[in-house]
Amino acid sequence: MRLWALLAALMAMPAACQQTIEDLPDPFVGDYRGTVQTTHGEEPIFAEIICWGDEGYQANLLPTLEERCDPHAVVRGSVVDGVLTFEDGSAVEDGVFAGAVDAGDFEMARFLELSPTLGAEAPTGAVVLFDGTDLEQWHLGGARPWRVNLAEALGGGPDQVAYLAARIHAPEDIPSAVLEIGSDDGVKAWLNGEVVHDNNTHRPISDFEDQVQISLHEGWNALLLKVTQNVGGWEASARISADDEGTPLQ
Repeated sequence: MRLWALLAALMAMPAACQQTIEDLPDPFVGDYRGTVQTTHGEEPIFAEIICWGDEGYQANLLPTLEERCDPHAVVRGSVVDGVLTFEDGSAVEDGVFAGAVDAGDFEMARFLELSPTLGAEAPTGAVVLFDGTDLEQWHLGGARPWRVNLAEALGGGPDQVAYLAARIHAPEDIPSAVLEIGSDDGVKAWLNGEVVHDNNTHRPISDFEDQVQISLHEGWNALLLKVTQNVGGWEASARISADDEGTPLQ
């Protein structure tokens, strides 16, 4: 598989802007890792905690975050007096997620895994689509200028991957928005270091076909798209709207 990096100077975060746990706007949402005490000894356990707005929180307890797998449990909960408590009695307090699953008692801590090359200079051979001065390298999509034509920018061919990065500035917290993505072929999206969408598919592009509920925090938000190429065309498009009808954010 060939790997391409499409980097924009304004979109690469310098070391001073790299995100930490303390920068995250929600004290509970994110990835957790730790151990569960089983009859065979300590084993690794992970969790994804998601906020559903007024509907509270959901925790997916998993044996790994690296591949699709059946969860140990999926539980819902809410915050009372600064503690996120789930329906099974498990809870998150002061950054520690503790409770029990069928395998045994567990304890996990939240972590933020960032790319070791985040904020680095573009590597030799990378195509810089926008360096903050001109758009000479930006291959617009003809009648659809919101598309990035990866095949034209990088050349076609099977089994390739490209990454598109962007930074979105929000003047205030935006608790509800929609990330709309089109891709040819598959696409995976990270927002502020968290996976928000994964569609490993083979398809022609249809702009803004995939719609994902997201939230933005005040200040800069980092968006990263991984776009895979099988055969045929290789394009991508994305926008953030107020709703699934494409209404612009105010």
